[in-house]
Amino acid sequence: GQRAAFDQVMTAVNDVNNSHPRQYFLDGPGGTGKTFLYNTLITVLQGQGRQVIAVASTGYASNLLLDGTTYYSQFKIYPPITETTRSKIEEASYNAQLIRNASLIISDEATMKTNHALDAINHLFQTVMKNRVDPYGGKVLLLGGDFRQFLPVVRHGNRVKIIEGTITNNATWPLFRQLQLVQNMRTADGSQDFADWLIQLGNGSLAQTPRLNDPDLIEIPQDLLNIRTNLIEHVFGDPSDLLNEG
Repeated sequence: GQRAAFDQVMTAVNDVNNSHPRQYFLDGPGGTGKTFLYNTLITVLQGQGRQVIAVASTGYASNLLLDGTTYYSQFKIYPPITETTRSKIEEASYNAQLIRNASLIISDEATMKTNHALDAINHLFQTVMKNRVDPYGGKVLLLGGDFRQFLPVVRHGNRVKIIEGTITNNATWPLFRQLQLVQNMRTADGSQDFADWLIQLGNGSLAQTPRLNDPDLIEIPQDLLNIRTNLIEHVFGDPSDLLNEG
């Protein structure tokens, strides 16, 4: 859960002997508290006078992080990103010093990054830290995201190309210790069945519906559907109330 993940990352941050894993991937479906955990780590470490870099793949997600920004902006790694892409950060720059000083680097929506983007980040950190031996220059790096929701955009890519482009095919991926969040913190009373169904959908473990005759099609259970009238009333309220206002 959140506490176990928090403790593991903090142990790595406080480990001066580098005897603890330093790269982590936080896997959690939407609503399981990834952003809350990121911001808790940021708040605690900043309260100790330490520096944290927090980035995300989109501007919207970066706005949810304390002092967050996009990884394109922070690390100056710009698209199109290929196997030869490298950061524009210079070793003597302010941004390079931020990386050196950071006790923890958090990257949300990491599942949207490509294999090549992770290579560029690894190269940047090793260059800035003058450490080509340790992955990511020995920095404590917390990636997070949900492969069920977001995958990288691969131009003209089919399913195989998209999967090949994910960070799971990066040479450093086996080094990332896997952390998991499973409890949905946003689930209201009576909606746990829907949350569980979404997890099965994302995991590809839903039972096939023979009559659909297509593995790419799914059937939404009737008990999870609302009739159109209920949807209209949920969005606009009771129509009779609107008439009375007139």
